[in-house]
Amino acid sequence: MWSGGWLQSYQYLENIEFALHRMSQRTPRMADLTTTFEVLDNEYEQLEGKFAALYRDVLSQSAEYHQQLINS
Repeated sequence: MWSGGWLQSYQYLENIEFALHRMSQRTPRMADLTTTFEVLDNEYEQLEGKFAALYRDVLSQSAEYHQQLINS
């Protein structure tokens, strides 16, 4: 995973589209993933803003938890 650099490749939307397409072909239950990229592409700016807010909260909570571990 790390040596192949595939996590870094997800910074490009076309790689996410490719991964979702491949996953959608694995089982019938995953077939709906074929439409997921369209939603991601159409709503990217809104999703990016929500993710940025979530990520800030995750970092903040992580720092607080880390400090609690140090203090206990």
